[in-house]
Amino acid sequence: SLLGLTLLAWGNSVGDLITNIAVARAGLSDMAIAGCFAGPTFNLLVGMGLSFLSKAAKVRTQFPRPCTHVGRAKNVVIAAADEVIR
Repeated sequence: SLLGLTLLAWGNSVGDLITNIAVARAGLSDMAIAGCFAGPTFNLLVGMGLSFLSKAAKVRTQFPRPCTHVGRAKNVVIAAADEVIR
């Protein structure tokens, strides 16, 4: 599995490498350097964001959660605070 992960990561990065070299040879070195950081950052944020979004869609909870362990006055305060935050 380690070999698969390393080959997969290497194969995913080759396209970015070729593109960054072509952009740098075209005289746009600032754009190539930005691409070195922006591409992986975008992939990380979108990949993590989509996985978190899919996990949140699978876990269906009710908001606000009922507070059965506290008194009625505290429930009213929590509900009011929840409405203010929204």
